[in-house]
Amino acid sequence: MRSRLALLISLAFAATTPATAADVAGRASVIDGDTIEIREVRIRLFGIDAPEGRQLCQDDAGKDWRCGQQSALALSDKLGQATVSCQERDRDRYGRTVAVCHLDGEDIGSWLVQSGWAVAYRKYSLDYVPDEDQARQQRAGIWAGSVQMPWDWRAAERAPVAPQTAPDGCVIKGNISSNSGKRIYHVPGQQDYEATRISPDKGERWFCTEEEAVAAGWRKAGRWSRKPVSTDRPKSWSDNMATTPWRLPGPAPIRSGILTMTKALRCGCGSPGRSKICSRSSRHRPTKPIDVSYAAESGREKRGLLRSANSQEATF
Repeated sequence: MRSRLALLISLAFAATTPATAADVAGRASVIDGDTIEIREVRIRLFGIDAPEGRQLCQDDAGKDWRCGQQSALALSDKLGQATVSCQERDRDRYGRTVAVCHLDGEDIGSWLVQSGWAVAYRKYSLDYVPDEDQARQQRAGIWAGSVQMPWDWRAAERAPVAPQTAPDGCVIKGNISSNSGKRIYHVPGQQDYEATRISPDKGERWFCTEEEAVAAGWRKAGRWSRKPVSTDRPKSWSDNMATTPWRLPGPAPIRSGILTMTKALRCGCGSPGRSKICSRSSRHRPTKPIDVSYAAESGREKRGLLRSANSQEATF
């Protein structure tokens, strides 16, 4: 009787004990080359470090390629829909589980390092150093060319970048996209201007005029930084359209409201005082122009009377 009671108590205790990530198993989603997720548990693979998603490596010809992205894709192909089992070793500073994970008995971390898609994270473990040595000798994955260690790449990304000085006042930056190879130039005031770095050794250059950039085969970047709200009240909708047809000043909510009203007017929704909905697909002509400056002054967008430009309908 006592043994039966003890068994029931132990079973009840086991049933009420919450499951931990110490021994989690299931299908895994790949976050990046060294991080997976199983049943909403984020798991950092123990003892290895893979190139970051935006990190570039160089092949044996010196050409850039997205090694971080390829590392994640290789891991995803390896895991597929199979069941992965993980045993927790630690927790990192981000609260993620740090674990050794296996697929059909094979150490996933060891496979990544041997295949050249990750390196041994010597700061925390020496378990995978022999695997890295093997990958180096075979010139596998990232070792086919040159690679910056992932921890050095992250440190360089976090370091403040000193602004580049334009030569002889030629401030236009002629950049070459590392992803597509397209030649794009940036002028002061555009969204990515400050972050764009010019590397002459890669064929990038500075331009003095936009005409010079276009003639050399570059095209203009399309993104601009946000501009402050204009305090000038446009005289009418037609006057406003004549001066700034599609690049209206102000933050996104006000621009969205004004542009949404543009589409509403085109399908004949009437005056601001009326409440009527019309579809973008309507081909009716507007009944009459209106003054749209009240949108910034009356705060109507705060009461939900103006929907964003992403909406399929316009209300005012």
